[in-house]
Amino acid sequence: MVSLLLDKNALFVTPKSKLGDILCLKGKINDLKSIELFNKAGADFSIKNYDGKTLAHFAAVEENMDMLTYLARETQFDFDIKDRLDKTPYDEIKNAEYTETLKKLVNQRKGNDTESSNEIDRPPTELPGSFLANIRQKL
Repeated sequence: MVSLLLDKNALFVTPKSKLGDILCLKGKINDLKSIELFNKAGADFSIKNYDGKTLAHFAAVEENMDMLTYLARETQFDFDIKDRLDKTPYDEIKNAEYTETLKKLVNQRKGNDTESSNEIDRPPTELPGSFLANIRQKL
């Protein structure tokens, strides 16, 4: 239904504070389908919640790499946004391998990647390391 409305150029209006909370929840629960719809609707993903966190902060804490990969590849999201504790989404990722993968994706998007992009061009389900194993465990 929402896709149809967006195709017909419907306008959705949500207060910033409410949108920040909704986006953060979607990042935490890894609701990529909703984020794709928000992106299609032109949502500003840099909107923060009451704590200064963005959906990427929450996705990073939960290590939802498919969400972070989507943000890096399909949007112009700024991963250097800091929350009230002065942390970026990069700071929230506990797995160093995931952090490096995300930084490579963002650098590739910005055109700053000097390395071969073969590893980066793989779909999110083929990210290096134990990412796929972690997803399978959660299912």
